[in-house]
Amino acid sequence: MIRRSIIILAALVLFFGPASSAHADTREELLAQIEDLKAIIAELTEALRDKIFNENKDFRFERNLFIGSVGADVEKLQTFLAKNTQFYPEGLVTGYYGELTSGAIERLKNEYQIEEPGFGKETRAALNKLFQEKSTFVVSTSGFVLSPIQSEEGRGSSRSEEEEEKIRVEDIARDIHIAINKVRVQSGLNALDWDEGLAAVARAHSLDQSRDNKDLTNPDLLCQYPTIRHEGFVSGFGVRDRVISADVDFKAVGENIAMIPGIKSRSYTLDLDEETPDCPASNLPRITSPKGIAAYRESLKDLLETAESIRPVTFVREVKYNREEIVDLAIDGWMNSPGHRENVLYKDYTHGGVGVVKINEYYIITHDFIGR
Repeated sequence: MIRRSIIILAALVLFFGPASSAHADTREELLAQIEDLKAIIAELTEALRDKIFNENKDFRFERNLFIGSVGADVEKLQTFLAKNTQFYPEGLVTGYYGELTSGAIERLKNEYQIEEPGFGKETRAALNKLFQEKSTFVVSTSGFVLSPIQSEEGRGSSRSEEEEEKIRVEDIARDIHIAINKVRVQSGLNALDWDEGLAAVARAHSLDQSRDNKDLTNPDLLCQYPTIRHEGFVSGFGVRDRVISADVDFKAVGENIAMIPGIKSRSYTLDLDEETPDCPASNLPRITSPKGIAAYRESLKDLLETAESIRPVTFVREVKYNREEIVDLAIDGWMNSPGHRENVLYKDYTHGGVGVVKINEYYIITHDFIGR
């Protein structure tokens, strides 16, 4: 099977690599041999891509498939899907169209927005198109997709600059204030008055947090590590300190923060013999006092080194959230978190202020509350 060929070719390269390098007398010779091996791997990868393309280019799915269907076309379909662990994690090639294969097809259809039931005309057409062109895997944050190799002109966002919504952070702040008041009124509480002094405190804290995220959310990085914190590094460690520093009068004070991505999903190419890169988990320490700031910043540096060590990829497509979706994500996140929900529905709050800062493709939203 094709899948097995990939494993064998990779094993050959790994087997001969150490044997060759054992004869290197100098560092320069070793580096030269490594470059030679890289060239061999590239040639094998291209040869494998050509082999798969030549095996599939004349194949066509001619019939609809159903649970219980058997045949060479089912085996061909399963072989193709088995290269994609997100679509078809089981990877079974049996020639029998069962529940597992059906589930893989449903995931593929969802990615391609095919609404027809089962494996019918539209699904056949999409797969036949992929088989007719030399294809590569495309990895998306919402799951794998399969896509023809694109020219440089065809790469980039799924929408042109002219079509993209121009999202202003001031509009997001206003929309969140309105949405929070709607929730409060529906819960029998008073609406919050907008307080510009409080909003300035919130904006300053979002800006403070954005400095942590400038490099960690670099759009060129595959593994991004957006981070938020209630602790302030500029105008006060806690929200109470920051509000006092701004000479804003209050009897009660609270704060909600959200970090919302502007991009819903991104896609990048992945050669047929490559493994999907893993993004290690973030392990930032808690900051319990100003004394912990230095250790936190060191951890940010370590995290950035980890992110930059992941091999680069070529992004080919992205889908962005619109302004309404960004606001909904923030509100839903707060309302589904007990502590944040308590702030939203605290009966003694009378005023609110929202500050939003965009850093790369993320929106840092700080919502401060006070009661007078």
